Amino acid sequence: MSSNINQQDFLTAQELWFTGGTPDITPKEEKDWYIPQGILRGVLTVKEAIERRTTMHYESFMLSIVLGFSDQSLSMGFAEIDAETRQTVNDPKIIGLWNKKKKKVIEIPGRDLTREAYDIFQGKTDLHLREPKTAKEGGTSSSEQKA
Repeated sequence: MSSNINQQDFLTAQELWFTGGTPDITPKEEKDWYIPQGILRGVLTVKEAIERRTTMHYESFMLSIVLGFSDQSLSMGFAEIDAETRQTVNDPKIIGLWNKKKKKVIEIPGRDLTREAYDIFQGKTDLHLREPKTAKEGGTSSSEQKA
């Protein structure tokens, strides 16, 4: 891996926007919203992105405030990357609150934080959401991994 790689290079423009960040590269085509920024920049291979994304979580304080968790950060799970298309197989998913002290994700029973966030933002801006895929169609997400 190049030394020019940063944490945001492993994220797609869609994931960056969704968590309050700004993509380094503005997507020119719809498919570019789902390809990690480092791959688009040419500083990251698909294999590197796939390996790294299986072990990372992303904390979003800004989104936490919107969803009513002003004192805690949300942890977002990352969808798998299709090695052939270089794109994520589904949209981002919020998997719970990040407990920094215990270094683990705490789920919030009875709440679908992902759906709540989509509902809040979808009417205001284009989230570049795709049609949900079933597991049979390749929509299984690595976001259900343990953080």
